[in-house]
Amino acid sequence: MKHVTAILALAFAPAIICLPAPSHADTTAIKQFINEHYADELPKNAGKMSLRQLRRHFDSYTQIMSQEEIDERELAFAGVVKNSFGVNLGVGNNGARVLSIMPNGPAYFAGVREEDVIERMDGDYRGLLDAMVGAGPLTRPTGTVVNLQIRRDGKVFTQQIKFNTFELDPVTYAVSGRVLSIRINRFSQGLAQRFKTITAWIDPKTIDTLILDVRGNPGGLRDEAVELAEQFIPLGDTICAFKFRRETTYSISKRVSRWRDPRPIFILQDGESASGSELFAGALLVRCHAVLIGSTTYGKGRMQRIITEKDVPNIAGDDVAGLYMTIAFFLPGGTLDIDESGIPPSIEFVAPHREVGELPHDFDVAKWRRRIQMPEQRHIDSANALGYGNIAPIIWGERLAPYHAINDVRLALLEQRKSTK
Repeated sequence: MKHVTAILALAFAPAIICLPAPSHADTTAIKQFINEHYADELPKNAGKMSLRQLRRHFDSYTQIMSQEEIDERELAFAGVVKNSFGVNLGVGNNGARVLSIMPNGPAYFAGVREEDVIERMDGDYRGLLDAMVGAGPLTRPTGTVVNLQIRRDGKVFTQQIKFNTFELDPVTYAVSGRVLSIRINRFSQGLAQRFKTITAWIDPKTIDTLILDVRGNPGGLRDEAVELAEQFIPLGDTICAFKFRRETTYSISKRVSRWRDPRPIFILQDGESASGSELFAGALLVRCHAVLIGSTTYGKGRMQRIITEKDVPNIAGDDVAGLYMTIAFFLPGGTLDIDESGIPPSIEFVAPHREVGELPHDFDVAKWRRRIQMPEQRHIDSANALGYGNIAPIIWGERLAPYHAINDVRLALLEQRKSTK
């Protein structure tokens, strides 16, 4: 699930640079702002360059944005999926294969499963094809009801589903014995507060080990990454340094958190852990001696900001609403330079393939999902005891990520012990 970039903060997916000279916009004002605030030094004659010439000196994250693009990005920062039925699709045989299902989305509560093949939507195949090849988003206005023709285990049936706008869970957790496992899905608005809320009932003294999973997390809002890191970093320590063109500023831990006491911290990461994930993991590596497990992270140590007419009068023109611009580099922990290099793991590890059971095609997955929205170990055991094998991943999908993280850390430590004998 790779959806988020960030306002005044962190972004992952390199944007395609598209900087036409915005008609009816004040390009002089735009260029002046860029010359003053762009993170890297620009050529001395940059002020005399046209906007088209100037863009050759930008990184791949800086771009002109339309109002629609700004609105979509802000929804992503808020953790909102708009006008969707909540699946990620790939190419399948004679249709669109369901790669993953977003918890809280219509497809999740309707019982759609991973590996289902959607062959038609209201009898139409072309719209699905467009979504698979990226020619257009598979969206409909919220409230639109469609009939999906789904193939599962060789059988074809029709599933009615309603498009909706819904929020994604920024964080999920599991407690196993004296281990607290946190899956950070995205650094979206409200993440840090959500973490405080879901852990408020847990006595930190009963937890010996923390596991934090940022695998596949492309980043998000800078402030959320900093505030979450502050939950673990000792009072007075540097969380992150931000190197602007003319100055360097520092985020310092100012709060006495419930989770500040020293204890083993393991962070699971991979090559798609980027930006906010790297700020978070790097800060805990430097300040809390966290053990990083997995593979080297993406390597994006740059911070962006959306510039609109609130910042630069007359910046907007036809099809132009603002500028998305790199304004600083960040150093997790105040010292760690990660841009274009990433953060290597302390322990290299690749999670093994997880075998799952087989369910009858008409098994009521939706009933389980609606009844048990945040599964605990007893729910997982009950599902797996039905006689179909390991079916909990089929039912709850990404909601089981914190439990998988616990198993992966155990496997990684076991492999490390074996290799050092």
